[in-house]
Amino acid sequence: RAELWRYRLNPPAGRVTAMDVVVTTLTAEDGRTGTGFVPVPLGHDDLPLRAARSLLERFVAGTELDHPVALWRRIVGSFGHGVRSYRTGFGPHFNALASIDVAVWDLYAKALGVPMGVAMGGSMRRMPVYGSGRFTRGQDPEEAADIASAFMHEGARGVKVRCEAVPRDAKLLRAVAERI
Repeated sequence: RAELWRYRLNPPAGRVTAMDVVVTTLTAEDGRTGTGFVPVPLGHDDLPLRAARSLLERFVAGTELDHPVALWRRIVGSFGHGVRSYRTGFGPHFNALASIDVAVWDLYAKALGVPMGVAMGGSMRRMPVYGSGRFTRGQDPEEAADIASAFMHEGARGVKVRCEAVPRDAKLLRAVAERI
């Protein structure tokens, strides 16, 4: 299944007020699912969605789960003829392929019983992370310091606060730095 989701950004990110995302969900006979998604440029209407549905019908529906690289090669190999047009180029088709590719890797990893990164050739290891998501622009320095402290308590190795490039940022950064 392929769907096109439109997210309204509130507040907008500069002049960008919305983002389209092609979301692909694959379901195996045993009920396992794999999900993939890719943001697509606004203004392509539903071209990436139509491309995803076409690729799913041609290369995925009703087939045995193949190694993701083999499927990717078969799909890309089909792009040599008739995909590029003066109006759409390769873009919508590669957006569609990206969404399908991630969904196939997700399903493949689940079939192996390992995280996707391991299925793709990686290994399990500890990774340092930083906290970012709870900070807001114009935040009170003490509130930001509390959030930073909570992130550190949860195991983060650092934080990324939201700044506005204004003089009051110095108080915010100082409060966070002193706390952590």
